[in-house]
This record gives sequence, C-alpha cells and structure tokens, in this order.
Amino acid sequence: AQGQVSAAEFATLLPELHRQARHLRNLGIAPGNRLTYIYPEKGNEAALGIYYPDLAEQWPDIATLIQQRQPLLSGPLLLAQGGMGFVHRIPVYLHGGQYWGIVSTVLNIDSVWQLLTDQAARHQVKVALRRTGLIQWNDVLFGDRALFGQEPVLLDLHISGARWQLAVADSGLSSQYSDWPLRFAGWTLSL
Repeated sequence: AQGQVSAAEFATLLPELHRQARHLRNLGIAPGNRLTYIYPEKGNEAALGIYYPDLAEQWPDIATLIQQRQPLLSGPLLLAQGGMGFVHRIPVYLHGGQYWGIVSTVLNIDSVWQLLTDQAARHQVKVALRRTGLIQWNDVLFGDRALFGQEPVLLDLHISGARWQLAVADSGLSSQYSDWPLRFAGWTLSL
C-alpha cells in the first residue's frame, strides 16, 4: 500500500527470485535510493545502506534512468562488497507517477564470462566484447582487442541502455563449421 512493503514480504520474495536466475550475485531493493534490502545478505553486507547519490561515478547514470523511467544495465562496476559485476537497475514508480525507488540485480561477472568462454569453445569460435561511448568504440570488456581488426562477424547489442558490440570469428580449429560465428552471435543475442 502506497509503496510500503514489509521486510517479511521481501524476505519471501527475494530468495525465490534469486533461485530462478543462474547468474545473479544478488537482488536489491532501494526505496528512496537507499539500498535497504539485499538477498542474499551474506557476502553483500557492505552494500547494505548505500545511498545511490553518494556513488559519484555511478550517480549520473542512475539519475538519468530515474529521469527517463527506463532500466539500465551498467558495468562492469567495482562493487562495494568486493569484486566486479554488471548491475541492472529498474526505477519503480507508484500509481500516481511518484518515484518510489530502484530494484537492482547484480550479475556475477565471472559466471557471465565463463558462459561466454564455454560457448565460444563449444562452437570453436573466438569472441570479444566491447562497449561503445557516444562517439567511438572503447573499453574491450572480454576477449582480445585485436579480434575487432580481423574482419569478424560483428553484432551490435543494445541491452537495457547498454551499448556493446560482439565480435565472433572462426577459431580455425575446424573448417566444417564455417557458419558457427553467425550461430554463436545469434545465441549470444538471445542470452
């Protein structure tokens, strides 16, 4: 009622959501931009109580997602609780249009990279992933930067506000799978 949810309700909801997603590190709820609920709490204690406007490097993106009322995938980011992760944040508004807070999911970056590595090996392709700025490509997130200069299959990915480009090329291990770069790119897009 009026955006008020009890800790007991979150204690029931968050474990079930976490159980259903393979690559999640944690789920968080931040009414009024303060991270108040997090599951699992163990290992994420340092993130509890974070006030988003205090995150100098992240706040401009968070403020924009609130203003635009659109989810945003950010990262990789250095996490308060240690390690790196991708953070997907969704702004929440009440029926009258009043801003309530943010629901966030933190993806385990090691798990995502391992999945990408395993799929590339399975399909005998080389892959690299880079992020784009407004004007040029930058920040290779995964794989070898040189792959982008070797005429790979390129796939532009726009995921919840994040803009990335995936490069996929035949690893040269098997010539009978010449269509695997395209198949792998399609598989990655569905992921």
